[in-house]
Amino acid sequence: MINNFKRLSHPRHRTTQLFLFGFMLIALSAGKLIAQPGEGKPGTPETKAAEPAEQSTSIGGYGEAVYVEPEGPAKGSIDIPRFVLFLEHTFSDDITFFSEVEVEHVRVEGALEGGELEIEQAYLQYHLSDRLNIRAGLLVLPIGIINEYHEPPTFNGTRRPMVDQVVIPTTWRELGVGVAGRIPEVEGLQYRLCLTSGLNAAEFNGTIGISEGRLEGANPAMQSLALSGRLEYVTGGLRAGGWLYYGGSSYGDERIADGLFGAPVTMYGLDAQYSIGDLNLRGIIVGTTIGEAGRIDDTYRSTMDSTGNRTYNDPIGSAVGGGYIEASYNIAQLLSHGTTQQLLPFVRYERLNTNESMPDGIQADKANDRTYVVAGLTYKPTYNTVVKLDWTMMHNATDAKLPGEFAVGVGYNF
Repeated sequence: MINNFKRLSHPRHRTTQLFLFGFMLIALSAGKLIAQPGEGKPGTPETKAAEPAEQSTSIGGYGEAVYVEPEGPAKGSIDIPRFVLFLEHTFSDDITFFSEVEVEHVRVEGALEGGELEIEQAYLQYHLSDRLNIRAGLLVLPIGIINEYHEPPTFNGTRRPMVDQVVIPTTWRELGVGVAGRIPEVEGLQYRLCLTSGLNAAEFNGTIGISEGRLEGANPAMQSLALSGRLEYVTGGLRAGGWLYYGGSSYGDERIADGLFGAPVTMYGLDAQYSIGDLNLRGIIVGTTIGEAGRIDDTYRSTMDSTGNRTYNDPIGSAVGGGYIEASYNIAQLLSHGTTQQLLPFVRYERLNTNESMPDGIQADKANDRTYVVAGLTYKPTYNTVVKLDWTMMHNATDAKLPGEFAVGVGYNF
């Protein structure tokens, strides 16, 4: 299949691909119309026009504020990492629009660094059946635990897990089309599949991996494509899933590779969340391989001196990996029987390495082999408001002593 991707991804096939892609989308959508019986009598040319469905609009949002106090002489900082407004509009029983607009770090003013105004998702969904929904627009990729469900009350800790910031660069969204639905033959089994724009390897680096290479819907050229999919099983207190991402990253630079799937990035992983009584467990494991990592480093991450020797600046690895396990327990019932509030002590252990393996001749940076232990307390007076505090201990494979961090935050979603 990968060889077929390479063959189809050659630039001369691009127009054919896009035509077939659009034709497939229209054909799937038309399937709903063909499947619906007419409302008139059989054989009668005239049929009664369907009454327009009642339309509705919903508004929601989420946000958070975080204060971080590092160990040692460094000063603390306070920030509103994100403020998000959600808008949903139902056009009919079958067609719905979903969107999120996000402001990061309070404001965006001219060339001021730190602020960012962005669309986090914006897509139309066409409901054919419980088995099949078609989506088109700016899609959040179905990868990991946090990427799709990242509202502050849904996770412990003042900040998202580092694995979900570095190895899986949340919130990861791209322009494209997708399908999603349930598999009714197995109760609780559901899937999501997307075809989207890919990555730009020119922006990769060794410290945060592929994160800066996301195109995020910002007028991407049709230089790289990606497929991503997730199969998920939900029953009782269990939500478990597996997922795969395969996408090109050469972005039209033939020094790296040609074709829409050139210099492929392959990301794969498993995750699970399980609740039994007041005990909550979650964990994830993720691996990434970066095709043509050596060429990417030579082209974008190196300089050559007069003697022909290369010096590398934060080179990327050919493999990136990480994972975490977390446990929390709701002790609110011990303090006040029958309460709906939650008080959750938690601990999370994380390990990630963006230089897990390196191209031939390039040395790994031990500082990129990182471990985090986060312990704290989550208080939820309602299911969608939260107050958090935690302590983070950080280590890497060097001998350097890294300062810990105390953080406190509040968050909400509605």
